Amino acid sequence: MKSRTQTSLQKKKLIAAALLLAGITGSAGAATFTSSATGDWDQLTTWTVVGVDGDGVPDADDDVTINGTFTVTIDAPAACASLTVAAVNALNINDQTLTVENDVINNGTMSSGGAGTLVVGNDGTGNLTNGGSFSLSGCTITVNGDVSNTLSFSISGSTMAVDGDLSNSSFLIFTAGTVTVDGDVTNTSGGTFTGDSGGTLNLLGDISMGGLVTIFNFNCVGTALQTISGGSTSVVITNMTVDNTSNVDLNRPLVVGSFGGATLTLTNGQVLTTDTDLLILRTPQDATVGTLTRTNGYVNPVFARDVNATLLSGYLFPVGTGLGYTPASVTFTDAFDAGSGIRVHVHDGDQPNVALNAPDPDLALDRYWNLVTLNIPGSPAGSPGSYAADLSLTYLDGDIDALSLTPPQAEANFRVARDKVAPLKYQTYATTVNTGTNTATGQPYVQNGDYTLVQQLPSDPLAVDLTSFTAASQGAGEHVSLSWTTAGEFNNAGFNIYYADGNNKGAKVNASIIPAQGSEFSGHTYEFEDHNVLVAGEVRGYYLEDVDAASVATLHGPAVVAADGNSASEAVLDNLTLVNWESGAATPTFVAPTFSNDASGLGEAIPNGADSVFGFWQTRLPLAPLPAGTYKLTVHLEWNKTTGVQAPDVRLRVFEADNAKNSMTHTVDRTSAGKQLPEEVSAVWTSDGTSEWRVAVDLLGFASPQAGSFKVVHVMNEPYNVP
Repeated sequence: MKSRTQTSLQKKKLIAAALLLAGITGSAGAATFTSSATGDWDQLTTWTVVGVDGDGVPDADDDVTINGTFTVTIDAPAACASLTVAAVNALNINDQTLTVENDVINNGTMSSGGAGTLVVGNDGTGNLTNGGSFSLSGCTITVNGDVSNTLSFSISGSTMAVDGDLSNSSFLIFTAGTVTVDGDVTNTSGGTFTGDSGGTLNLLGDISMGGLVTIFNFNCVGTALQTISGGSTSVVITNMTVDNTSNVDLNRPLVVGSFGGATLTLTNGQVLTTDTDLLILRTPQDATVGTLTRTNGYVNPVFARDVNATLLSGYLFPVGTGLGYTPASVTFTDAFDAGSGIRVHVHDGDQPNVALNAPDPDLALDRYWNLVTLNIPGSPAGSPGSYAADLSLTYLDGDIDALSLTPPQAEANFRVARDKVAPLKYQTYATTVNTGTNTATGQPYVQNGDYTLVQQLPSDPLAVDLTSFTAASQGAGEHVSLSWTTAGEFNNAGFNIYYADGNNKGAKVNASIIPAQGSEFSGHTYEFEDHNVLVAGEVRGYYLEDVDAASVATLHGPAVVAADGNSASEAVLDNLTLVNWESGAATPTFVAPTFSNDASGLGEAIPNGADSVFGFWQTRLPLAPLPAGTYKLTVHLEWNKTTGVQAPDVRLRVFEADNAKNSMTHTVDRTSAGKQLPEEVSAVWTSDGTSEWRVAVDLLGFASPQAGSFKVVHVMNEPYNVP
């Protein structure tokens, strides 16, 4: 694509001025000049002339070749029809003006000794081709055709305007300078295209980012649709501006931000993205976030940005679709761990499960936002993360169905809602609606999922937002204490408790329903005592059921407790003995460690310093079947080692047991900590309610010589992500 936006009149004036400076008003005839000595451009002894020339110095109608091994220096304004600098030759522009009516071909060295001016071509013609060393500092360069570089092209503190295309297959560097390209920029897979130290690229055409691309300031300022492509090669954009009402189509992932800064300016137009061809605003430093400045532009339809644990606010996601600008913003209301980021994808139309979640789809907004937390720590392994925050969603007038505008379904009754997927029921949150700006602000726990706005009416049943459900006992012969907490309840009649019978609920524990005490926006903590005491060796599970005013019941759990444990979180795997099961090339001598809460009873494992081995310690007997559910097994460890000796790798596994073969049939999870033995390792695993399981601590790769003491300090197994 070649967009010619600079007017021919301006360029003709520039060239005319250069010619006047050179004192060129015509010549007796066109000639061919070839350098025959090192010297100045305007010295007769520098040239060999073929043809008729009036003064013996190259003029605007003469072709010039710098040949041999000569260096030509321009110390006064100069001009020629075409210019070729052959290999091992040099042209120094100094601080003068050189005007070339047609093409410039450099296979030698072109340089400047001051703030010179180079004009290539006239009225849309004239190309600059570099196959040598092109190095200009503090200059003004105008190329009316194309620029092609195949070797070394460097401008520093210079301004270069290219009316055609710019292509690079080697090294092109603009340092603290500005390059404006009306056409396309192509950096091939072997090219290095670098704008360091404040270098700026103003682009009106397309860009293909092959090879290595580093641009400090990148401005898309075209008037036709621009495309950014070039595969998945390394690209660093520190600051980016989009000012193109015809839009910018992103056909590759693009990250804005480096340690030098991170600024995204959306002035006009849309950046067209997908979940894979994603625009990301990076965090430049530990205590900052990327700067986002918006006037009229936005990202269509998906955008991601880093978050920073030291800053709770300022996270705007300027997304929209072809129908208009519908942004989301997140303000954290509580501290969170340092992490990576959040991606927001806005969609036109109803959220897919609206017909299953709302009494009438017209009561929901015809728009939804999908949020994905990108590797933000602070939650258990494998969890997407969940963070207390205010979530603001801006919608269009056309997103509201006509039905929802009639009383009492007024616009102010919209609530921010998240699709919980299973069970299929929206979770709504306390919401403030600004009908003037079409913005609804709710207070959810930001996590993965679809968010929309729904009309929340008193007659609509709402699932209980359960945040915990636990069971605890003092042991055999004691009753069981059940506790659960809700974050919110709407139209909730109360709760029932059932014994767990495998994957199903068994007998009901409570005689009558336990009345609800929470409200829509404030929860409650409940306590219940099961006076059916535990017997020695018993493992018992419970299910919690909430029932709304429409008699719709939702089951949660199970919560598990054992007779020989102090609480649900410590009971299931206490006092299981680990034995050495298998070893590799050599058999070390160990004192078998045991699972125990009694520090005086801890065992030790002492390797004998033999060759590298592969050691297993596992439960002596398989675990009895546990109630169906997901559990998190955590083992706290100690490794007391001799100074300078590395600890072994460690992993924790829970796997289905084959008693006949005593072998592993299914690995559920593996935790590897490298060469520093951690204080704890954990594995998340799932029981189907019928299978028997084993637990193993594996110490991998002892190196000789090696000595030390391995201890199992503490173990617990607890329900994971209950509700």
